[in-house]
Amino acid sequence: MKSLFAILFILFLSASGSTQSFSDFSKEDVYSDIEFLFAHLQEIHPNSSEVDSSKIELIKCGLKSEYYSESDAFFIFNGFLKLLNDGHSNVKFSSERTKEIIQYGEFFPYQLEFFDSTAVVTGTIGVRYEEVQRREIFKINNIPIKSILEDLAVVSMVDGEHNTSSSEWLSDDFWFYFTLYNGFRSSYSITYLENGREFHEIAKALNRNEFLKTSFLDDFNSEPFDLSYINGITVLSVSNFNQKSPLWWKIKLKSIFKELDKRGVSELVLDLRDNGGGQENLQNILLESFGVSISNKYELEVIKKIDFKTVSGIQNERKEKLKSLGLENFVFREDYGDDFKGRKGTHSKSAKQRYSGELFILIDGTTFSCASDAAAILKENYPRTKLIGTETRGSGKVNYAGYFVYVELPKTGLVIRVPRVKYILNNKLCSEYSGIIPDIHVAMDKSDVQKDIDSQLTFLFNYLKEKERALEED
Repeated sequence: MKSLFAILFILFLSASGSTQSFSDFSKEDVYSDIEFLFAHLQEIHPNSSEVDSSKIELIKCGLKSEYYSESDAFFIFNGFLKLLNDGHSNVKFSSERTKEIIQYGEFFPYQLEFFDSTAVVTGTIGVRYEEVQRREIFKINNIPIKSILEDLAVVSMVDGEHNTSSSEWLSDDFWFYFTLYNGFRSSYSITYLENGREFHEIAKALNRNEFLKTSFLDDFNSEPFDLSYINGITVLSVSNFNQKSPLWWKIKLKSIFKELDKRGVSELVLDLRDNGGGQENLQNILLESFGVSISNKYELEVIKKIDFKTVSGIQNERKEKLKSLGLENFVFREDYGDDFKGRKGTHSKSAKQRYSGELFILIDGTTFSCASDAAAILKENYPRTKLIGTETRGSGKVNYAGYFVYVELPKTGLVIRVPRVKYILNNKLCSEYSGIIPDIHVAMDKSDVQKDIDSQLTFLFNYLKEKERALEED
């Protein structure tokens, strides 16, 4: 069903075109790149058997126009990758092209959070934000929000077949995909809802200088931890598993849990929302703080062998180091380094448990990859855990990740990032057909978002107060 939708969306793009383009490609260019990628996909991606020639022919048959813009090509190849049913495969622009787009492009001006058929403005810059913050949007360019989300679902890369996290994940990156979808237009017609009545605004796109002042881009230099005390609740937010060294993580977490112990904290909220994952050796350090040490985290690993001498246009992050790893169902050898051992789940035997109280983990559609794994592993192995929020993005059981191949398509110049390794999490609570499902489902409430209230933290505050009251009565 998802594959069919991808093809239907490509047909829609063929009919609609873009309002502006930087580069145009002929149908033959796009054909050529589709065939190039398909020819090499079998030797790159562990789930490439899902993409057969008949599906590729359907995509090619959907290309009706003679010429396609760069943004059209971006969505066409996203539709292609959707066939892999893999949240880690994606389409990128080359680094040089990205710089050019930021230099000369114009960008959709608002960050949004979605609720069924409407969206709420949660970010932009300066005076503009003061005027529109927390307003409810019903249509953009006279297209209902619900229809826009259905169209953009082609870039919502989730693994679980019944995953409900698509719109939550798009909240972070909607400005980018909607900019491409509209071909870098200079303004947008916005229809707001207020007290049941519609009113309109022409919103000017962000230019380069305005764009660079926004919070749309991640601050890659930020620390991954934030320890806060909100309404009597202790919250440890972990925004990523990428920043800083393993030694820094060990020292920092030791300091954090020492402070928690000093304060006598017995109820801790671990916030994994907006955490897209990262390095599993850093994830392992967090797990060890809760006394979780797993000798065999995954049931099976498969790495695809690539003969880099014969595949033109393909580069790899660790090309020289990995090109000889052609083993199926392999066991990592120690001489391949600590990063490999970490992915196998081999933890330090001397790991010291630093916390033993109750643990409440906040998850939602922005929790992905090894962040989603961390929630599942703690739930199964740390007995005092409850998961609160909504379904995570990505399959709860299978991750296609690890080491990535970057394929630059010869004609369009788009870069396809494809993972080479398949991981199946050894966890009885996980399903291949959905993300991680919380113990207690709590979605963000629209009226709360408009008041800048965190619905999930508010629920936890009330939940813990009620629990405390019940204990006092007993």
